[in-house]
Amino acid sequence: KDLIDAADRYGVVGLKLAVETALVELRVLNVENVVEWILFADARTCPLLKEYATAYFAGRVKDVLAHESSKGLDESPKLTRELMLAISNDPNNCIDDTSKMTVDELRMKLNEEGLDVDGSKAVLVSRLGESNKNKRRRTE
Repeated sequence: KDLIDAADRYGVVGLKLAVETALVELRVLNVENVVEWILFADARTCPLLKEYATAYFAGRVKDVLAHESSKGLDESPKLTRELMLAISNDPNNCIDDTSKMTVDELRMKLNEEGLDVDGSKAVLVSRLGESNKNKRRRTE
């Protein structure tokens, strides 16, 4: 967490993305800490970590909610709503094809187009959508 905080503070996006990816690959989540990681990922704009933690939460919701740490969700009604949507796994929660993409997929596509890969999932979706809209305008 300290590395992500430092990378954020000093604008070292590559380090932030590398640490975020490493945390996901190391599978640091468990029933006791998943809520803490979701809150952290949301606060620090780590969409890959948030996506992973949200999927972990959704797959073990009963165990997570039975744990004392789940009370941390009381801090954020917005996150609680996002988690409820994730648990419902309703395909209607997605607005378009880009919003259905994972953070990894969004980052790869943005990188291919030479666009910024930092930001929340909503920002990445918006950035890619705007790029796609601009491409369509140029071809018309």
